[in-house]
Amino acid sequence: MNASLTDRTDRTDHICIRSVLSVRSVRAVFFFCFTSLTAFSQSVGDIAFDPKTDDPKFQLCNPDWVWQSYSLKTMMDETSITVAREIRSKFISKPGWEGESGIIRIRFIVNCNGVADRFRALTLDLALKEKPFSNDLTEHLIQIAKEVQWPVRRARQQTVDYYHYFSVRIVDGRLNDVLQ
Repeated sequence: MNASLTDRTDRTDHICIRSVLSVRSVRAVFFFCFTSLTAFSQSVGDIAFDPKTDDPKFQLCNPDWVWQSYSLKTMMDETSITVAREIRSKFISKPGWEGESGIIRIRFIVNCNGVADRFRALTLDLALKEKPFSNDLTEHLIQIAKEVQWPVRRARQQTVDYYHYFSVRIVDGRLNDVLQ
């Protein structure tokens, strides 16, 4: 009789230990997921406010969580077509840009009201190595981007802030292609 009571006690202890480990595992997974989620809400590639170039009146609706535009697109989204058409129609080549060739990427944030700001440019040569372009050319592209009416995007039944970008290929100072 003692042997069977001991066996039951050992089994009960074993079940209790497994339950405690299970609860600890769930807590650890929850903690990891929660801290990972909050850690990545501000992450690599975020565009911080720069008082020299950015509009101090520009406000994000949720500064702790800015979405990436590619994760918000719908099946019938024609934004890239509309934007490419608008960039092509507004781009005016100037004589001082003849020697300029490469890719210019303009990246920025669109807030939940469809207002864009915090424009940043990355300039590359055609071999994809960083290369400075004429400030006038880069500013011309940023000005075009400021004039575009960017769409309001939704996620989780609310309008959200999002990062967006477009790139242009410049060949001898002329707009060759718009990439998004």
